[in-house]
Amino acid sequence: MVGDLTGNYSLLLPSMLVVGLSMIITHRWTIYPEQVRTRAESPAHRGELLTDVLSELQVAAVFEPTRELRTFEAGTPLAQILRAVGETRQHAFPLVDHERKIIGVIALDDVRKVMADEQAMRNLIVAHDLVSPNIPYIGQNDTVQHALDLLALQHVDELPVVSDDGRLLGMLGRRDIIAAYRRRIAELSDGATTGSKG
Repeated sequence: MVGDLTGNYSLLLPSMLVVGLSMIITHRWTIYPEQVRTRAESPAHRGELLTDVLSELQVAAVFEPTRELRTFEAGTPLAQILRAVGETRQHAFPLVDHERKIIGVIALDDVRKVMADEQAMRNLIVAHDLVSPNIPYIGQNDTVQHALDLLALQHVDELPVVSDDGRLLGMLGRRDIIAAYRRRIAELSDGATTGSKG
């Protein structure tokens, strides 16, 4: 801008030197006192940041494969399923075969609907009859954003995580995603604070 105003580009180098020194001296002060330090702290960019953070995270880094998981086989009777529902906080129960390959998922809401049926009907129901067709599976390499989109689309709280050959690896729930998001935001905030101190 100095060169354009004066018509003399010999002032370009001194002006760059002045701007560089000014940035070094005044980088701790701002003419915008209400400006937040990072985009992570900005309400205007919060939705954008949520998508960015979850899009860079993979499911493999978020779900807990070591978490104790209640599963059923296709022929498990309803009475056994009802006992298990009362003993766990799971919202979805995967059905697996003898090789631990996933057959389907039973949603907790579907179990509650069956509980209202007559006792005679309940005695005929097995796990395979309760499989929900609306619960998709996700892979370890999928993004957490994709998993969150599926959770919202299907109105479920958990999704099964499967390997490439269809074996059940674990479950990914909304709580896992929220916890991972908070950890990542804390990491970004710590990085931004360290960077500003440096």
